[in-house]
Amino acid sequence: MSALLDRPPARRPDVTPVLRTLRTGDASRPRSVSIVHPGALPSSVYDGLAGRLPIEYGIHLLNLQGLAQYQQAALTGGRSELSVVDIAEFFARRVREVLRPGEDHALVGWSFGGVIAHAMTAHLTAGTAPTQLVLLDSIAAVPGYQAQIDDLDEQTLLRWFAMYLGAKRGAPAQPGAACPGSLEDVLAAMTDSGVLLPGTTIAGLAKVFAVYVDGLRRNSLLTRAFQAVPSQIATTVVRARRSLLAESGPMGWDQVCSPSLQVLTGEGDHYSMLTDAGTTALVAGIVRSVLTPTEREPVARHLAEPR
Repeated sequence: MSALLDRPPARRPDVTPVLRTLRTGDASRPRSVSIVHPGALPSSVYDGLAGRLPIEYGIHLLNLQGLAQYQQAALTGGRSELSVVDIAEFFARRVREVLRPGEDHALVGWSFGGVIAHAMTAHLTAGTAPTQLVLLDSIAAVPGYQAQIDDLDEQTLLRWFAMYLGAKRGAPAQPGAACPGSLEDVLAAMTDSGVLLPGTTIAGLAKVFAVYVDGLRRNSLLTRAFQAVPSQIATTVVRARRSLLAESGPMGWDQVCSPSLQVLTGEGDHYSMLTDAGTTALVAGIVRSVLTPTEREPVARHLAEPR
């Protein structure tokens, strides 16, 4: 593993911890959920999910923004010395450190965090393997799904940016909203809806957009340099109703996940799905069904998509 991740972080008062335990759970019957978060949105977006999980479950948050090299890459054109394998191995080690003997645990990853979560399963074996892997609107690092950001048209990037701004400000973009043709369109729409404050300048918004695109580029470069390996861990993919990918289906995960792979659809877009009440209930139901088998709850099968 790269020694980069073993270096102590710079001591800043606002440093983001790599791993934060949100809840320790019941030690008499240890069960926990580890969430891999790539940043972009604040970690508070998981409060709704945490609130829907039994209080006896431990909850751990693995935050990629805690890795200085990852965070800085979004400010330097997206390039980093890190690799998916480096991050996955490092995160898996942190999970092993917090797991208690005999603990059942689920692993959840959103967006690029899903790529890392899936890669972590290669390093979580025997007594530390997760019972369930839940991938939230995550695109697999497999052939046919490793597009370069520079290959995407500007309108697609602007649409994603508008989704991001809305979710970050707590005002998700509404279904059927017109696709922005320019950054000026985004500024006008977001100002009119109250997402952006009056007086926000196009120059200021352009800087935010540039950092956003470099963050996407960073994840794209890391993904393109990595090939996901098959995993036999039971996996559920939860797509957003307004996903980043227009096509239906498992977003490439069928190439590397077990035949029992299930694909469900939650409400919201790629970003707002994390705080959507229906989607958080769906994800919590999946986790409860595997960590509390004596209280097994049926997953919403009617939301499953054809493979």
